[in-house]
Amino acid sequence: MNIRFATQKDTTEMCALVQEAFGEEGDLISELVAEMVSAEDSLIWVEENSGIRGLVGASRARVGSEGEGFWVLAPLGVSSVSQGLGIGGALVRHCLQELRNAGAHGVFVYGDPGYYGRFGFSVEDASPVKAPFDLEFPEGWQALLWKPIESEGSTSLRVTGPLDKPDLW
Repeated sequence: MNIRFATQKDTTEMCALVQEAFGEEGDLISELVAEMVSAEDSLIWVEENSGIRGLVGASRARVGSEGEGFWVLAPLGVSSVSQGLGIGGALVRHCLQELRNAGAHGVFVYGDPGYYGRFGFSVEDASPVKAPFDLEFPEGWQALLWKPIESEGSTSLRVTGPLDKPDLW
C-alpha cells in the first residue's frame, strides 16, 4: 500500500471519495476534508494506487489543562470499490504510528467500538474525558492513550481546527 500525506492537489479527489463513502453526510465531510488539508491543526493521509482509495484525518486536541499532545481521529473513509481490502485498517494503523512517533499522548475517536477496539481504542480510556460536543451514541466515544491523563475527575476534550463544529459530532 502507498500511504502518504495529502496535499492541496488531492482535495478534489478526496472530496469526491467522501461524497461517495459518507452518503447523506458526504457534503459535510467533504467540507471538513477541504478545510483540513490546509489547516495547521489537522493532518490527512491518503492511500493511493491509481487514484486515492481511502483517507484518514487527525485533528489536534487538548484535554483540560493537559495542553497539547492529544488528537482526534476523523474522518476515515474508503471508496466503496476498495472496501474489504484492508485499506481502512492500514490507514488507521499508519495514522496512529505517525502520531505516536511524533510524541502524541493519545488519540480519541467517535465510532464503532467493535471496529476501533481492534486498534487498542477503549471506552474505558475515554471515560474520564467528556467529548467536545453532545454525542448521539455516547458508547462510541473511545480513546487510545500512550500517556495517562493526569487530571482528577471528569474533564473535557477541546478540538482545534476544522473539526471544532458541533454538527460534525
